[in-house]
Amino acid sequence: MAFPCKIMNPFINLDLHDGLFVIFSPPFVLPGKAMHTGAGCFVTARMIGQNKENNRTILADGLEVVSLGHCTEKLILPHLNLFIFTPININFLIPLILFGSESKCQFASMTVKGPDGPIAVTPLLFVGFNQSCADPCCMPTSTVINWGTVNIGFTMADFWAGVVNIAFEALIEIAIDQSFNLIGKMIPKGLKKQQAIMSRKLIEYGSAQFKKMRKQLDILGKKFGKSYKDGLNVSDKMKSRITKWVKQSSESLSSKKISIIKNKKMLLEKGTKSIKKSVYLVKKGSYILNKSLKRNMKKSVSAVKKGFKSIKEFVFNKQQKQIKKTGAYLKGVQGSGKRFGKLTGKSIKISEKTLETVKKHIKKFGDDKPNEYMLIRLQNALEKGEKISGADAVFFTHELVESHMMLKGLSYEEAHQKALQIFGVSPFSVYHPDVIKQFKDHFNKKWFNFWEIN
Repeated sequence: MAFPCKIMNPFINLDLHDGLFVIFSPPFVLPGKAMHTGAGCFVTARMIGQNKENNRTILADGLEVVSLGHCTEKLILPHLNLFIFTPININFLIPLILFGSESKCQFASMTVKGPDGPIAVTPLLFVGFNQSCADPCCMPTSTVINWGTVNIGFTMADFWAGVVNIAFEALIEIAIDQSFNLIGKMIPKGLKKQQAIMSRKLIEYGSAQFKKMRKQLDILGKKFGKSYKDGLNVSDKMKSRITKWVKQSSESLSSKKISIIKNKKMLLEKGTKSIKKSVYLVKKGSYILNKSLKRNMKKSVSAVKKGFKSIKEFVFNKQQKQIKKTGAYLKGVQGSGKRFGKLTGKSIKISEKTLETVKKHIKKFGDDKPNEYMLIRLQNALEKGEKISGADAVFFTHELVESHMMLKGLSYEEAHQKALQIFGVSPFSVYHPDVIKQFKDHFNKKWFNFWEIN
């Protein structure tokens, strides 16, 4: 048993992400990885995300219930660094991380469904695990908090179906990542060198911008009676190191100022040539990338489609094992016949051979008390030499025809529906009212209404 997921359930994410982190002593930008934390609520999917709350028609404990695939996106805040980098080390990639953030319901009860699909659950009652954004692929690191008094069925098959869903989406992300890695290996050495230069310059540019921002904040802080250094609340030792570093940098810049001015023209000429060469290399690289991307993406998409088909068949087979089949009754089948159809007012004499055929067919569906008692009624009629009619005749002919059709290659569902249509009988006429009364838990109100049983 498990609690169904509700629209107001909160969650907390703990994810590993790449980043460009600000280091304050001395100030520069350092690439790396860090654990991030964020939080949110399922209700934000109404604004941004995949909202699957079943048209707000299914409630549990007064709240709307959500289905498999319900996903909150982009509003998982604040995504703070925890370690190795701390919250004070600003991550320049936070906007991109927030844009790709998510918490997706992947565990559900496959036997309890709403308009938007199987109802999502928290497998450990009060706690569940959603699929969350992470590098290099999504992981079940989003912890969902749940509560309530309403429980629904949740089996090991449902659990493994959820694990397969998460693994499948992770495999897709890994496949895409590997495709781009493969493309990266095809990039010419000259273009890789230019990329390295551009990446280094990007980090240098970020560090320079941070220095400018620090000076601006220092000026603003002094105007309002509080300097930027005081705002950082750093130690006296750290202040001394920063002051020394700034002084050394100023002296170094002053000594190099003259040589920079003299070489400015020469650097501009070299820069122009380098830019022209870079443009050519980028164009050539883009052509190679496009060509490689088309070829490799086709292979990746084909592999993903095959994987999805296999997983879909696996999940479908798991679900089919949970569907109750008794031989004489199949949930959801619609019969157009009325009462006993062509068997109205008719009596049938059975033989040992035909009854044995029916018994063998019934055994395929396992133990079922209503079936056992219907077979006992048929056995008693055979031993007494009596003919059968009504529900006994419907049950006997239905199982006999159904057995014959399944031997011809029809599926159980097709054979069951066909057997009802041949004799034009109601699907509620196949069990005798005495059997229905004896096993009330096996039948719903439609059976009692059909036989006018109070």
